[in-house]
Amino acid sequence: MVNTKNDNLWLITGSLVFLAFVALGFVLYFTKVFLVPFVLAVFIVFLVSPLLDSLVLKWKFPRPIAVAISLLLVLVVIVFALGLLTTAVSSIVNTANQYSDNFDATSARMIEWLRVKGINIDLSTYTSELKQQIPVFLKSTFGPLMSATSWLSLTTIFVIFLLAGRNPGAVRQGVLGEIDGQVRYYIYLKVISSLITGLLIWAILSVLGLQLAGVFALLAFLLNFIPAVGSLISTMLPLPVAVAQFDSSAAIALAVILPGAVQVLIGNFLEPKFQGQAMKLHPVTIVLALSFWGMLWGVPGMLLAVPVTAMTRIVFMQVDILMPLGELMAGNISQLNGSVAAPVSSPKVSGETK
Repeated sequence: MVNTKNDNLWLITGSLVFLAFVALGFVLYFTKVFLVPFVLAVFIVFLVSPLLDSLVLKWKFPRPIAVAISLLLVLVVIVFALGLLTTAVSSIVNTANQYSDNFDATSARMIEWLRVKGINIDLSTYTSELKQQIPVFLKSTFGPLMSATSWLSLTTIFVIFLLAGRNPGAVRQGVLGEIDGQVRYYIYLKVISSLITGLLIWAILSVLGLQLAGVFALLAFLLNFIPAVGSLISTMLPLPVAVAQFDSSAAIALAVILPGAVQVLIGNFLEPKFQGQAMKLHPVTIVLALSFWGMLWGVPGMLLAVPVTAMTRIVFMQVDILMPLGELMAGNISQLNGSVAAPVSSPKVSGETK
């Protein structure tokens, strides 16, 4: 009888939690115009807050001046990043037709090579279709990145208010302290690993002589903030340019294989050694979070998926009824079983003899 009541309680609780998540999903989707810039601003403040605290507490700057210096640094970084991103995307989109024209020569060499090998195939229809699709592919891939910069102005406004309202002398403990430490560590680690990835890819593509090597390195740096999917996209991006530019199939293969090897080395071996300990998230949880937040918020949601999910887990671990979900997100199945199937004391029987 007691077990039946516990099962019913868990069923009701699970149903209510599911309905709450569905309702929360609708709220997050329909308010993404404001929530995405706000969440991004929160993470920017996580990064710049140590500078603000040091200026006030260590260097004894007046608080308004410290806020102004921190905000100026944020604005410079945002403008610089936007400038680089705009230049990179414009360079690729504007030269899409050039790559399409170069593809004619490459396809002609391919047809001639097949004829030498004794293979007579009319590839004119396929090559013509591919030629038309190169500009469409490049513009459809990089065009949305240009529109994604429009909400950064609202992000800047949120950063201003969050920095102005921050109290450098406040001691952050408990849930807020844990969130602050883990998220800042994740962002710092991701920036360093993305920077290393971008520099290595730039060096590889430059040695191969690929055009726009710096552009692809910058995009690799940015896309590395998207787990799994970003690395795959950045690895395949140079392929159309390599096919249109290089005569050698070996050079084309190296333009994809070597950056892919860098992504695998850093993403699958180096990052997990540090990132997994910091965020305490199972790889399956990261993939599911990437799909969920990407569905709700698009590319910005994929960028914010891991830190937002880590923050959610920290909150879950503070609520008894949600603690099993927090353990599940970390992959602690043994602890999950212990928390779900907690032992129930046997009821006392009236008239029991001592």
